Amino acid sequence: MSSNLATQLRVGTQKAHSFAENVGFVKCFLKGVVEKNSYRKLLANFYFVYSAMEEEME
Repeated sequence: MSSNLATQLRVGTQKAHSFAENVGFVKCFLKGVVEKNSYRKLLANFYFVYSAMEEEME
């Protein structure tokens, strides 16, 4: 990933990240206290996110 793309992603998602960091699930996740099923769903969703990103980068 080029540093330009990394910068664009960081700047472009800054507000969304700030919002997400204050969601209850994320606060619990960062403390290490989430239910296994919730964590499984998170990982499954990452598959689709990263698949879409990789497809766009090709």
